Amino acid sequence: MSKNSDSSISVNVIKPKIPVIFLDTNFFIDFVQSENGVNKNPCYYENEKKLIEAIRKLTKQKKLLCPKSDQAEEYEQHNKFQDEIHKLQTTLSYGIRTNYNYGVKQMQIQQALKAYVNNGKEIVFDGSSLFINEPLGELKQASEQEFIVSVRFPTLPDDIKDKKERKKYLASKYEELRRENKESFPKRFEAEKLSHYHYLSNGLRQLFVKYATKISLSEADVDVLMELGRNMSRLAHLKGGTTEEGKEPEDLLEILKFYKSEYFTSIPFISIQAKLNASLVTQRDKVKETDDFDFMQTCQMLPFSSYFVTDKHLKNRLTTKPLSLDKQYDVRIYSLNEIPQLLEELNKLS
Repeated sequence: MSKNSDSSISVNVIKPKIPVIFLDTNFFIDFVQSENGVNKNPCYYENEKKLIEAIRKLTKQKKLLCPKSDQAEEYEQHNKFQDEIHKLQTTLSYGIRTNYNYGVKQMQIQQALKAYVNNGKEIVFDGSSLFINEPLGELKQASEQEFIVSVRFPTLPDDIKDKKERKKYLASKYEELRRENKESFPKRFEAEKLSHYHYLSNGLRQLFVKYATKISLSEADVDVLMELGRNMSRLAHLKGGTTEEGKEPEDLLEILKFYKSEYFTSIPFISIQAKLNASLVTQRDKVKETDDFDFMQTCQMLPFSSYFVTDKHLKNRLTTKPLSLDKQYDVRIYSLNEIPQLLEELNKLS
């Protein structure tokens, strides 16, 4: 259990009953490339093999879980060994998957909105936002099966191209912000916490203008409408029914108020995202194209993980000030060259 110290509201994150280990995409790419004789680093490779063996052993004993997250989006863009990585992830996870990062975010928003409506002083976030099914029961069932069935539909080349271009675009926009930024981390963090509110409120203003001038809506306009509509429906349900006729403007204002509240900004996914983005804009180094995906994976997986394996660059960002997310969410974070230390920790679970 971890407590968010940035809010006057008590925010508790309860980890799953079985410890979760997250291996980032670099781990899988590096190991599978080494297996196929590409860029083989003997030291890394032997340690990676030992870690995979340890995970398999502990998962079979139901003492550890290495769930399959939505990493195909990344390794499909950079690696020709897609099938091998997919197979390795499937066998390590016993086919147990997490929700997509967008789904995790929406589940946590729903949990926070419920606390907001009830004027609660505590918000509890558990693994129900991360997992599609209850993981321990699913692992028990999967371990009794002779085969693990997992279907992967390869991403179309045009979609891969679009995602690459989106990554480049986002990296370029954040690089512009980084170069122009004159704010300290604390100030930028406060601004990032309110970024969703400003995005939706500014989007609404544009929608009013377009409606009045009969200009066609863009994809971004539709996203704003869907986000607000979804949470207005949730608000109405939590208040005990459907939205009453004539109450829509009142509910819209209430939803916007929620987006400015500590209930929203204290959501683990939102809080971590705000901290990561603030650190990106205030850093000295140039923004990398991989930062956005790494950040999404961190927002999704870190709060509910007990062990988190990533590259040295991200590990340092997560574990040093001003973020220190390992302490806030009680998770041990390791880089690829620290696998021996991780193995020592995992041996304690045996």
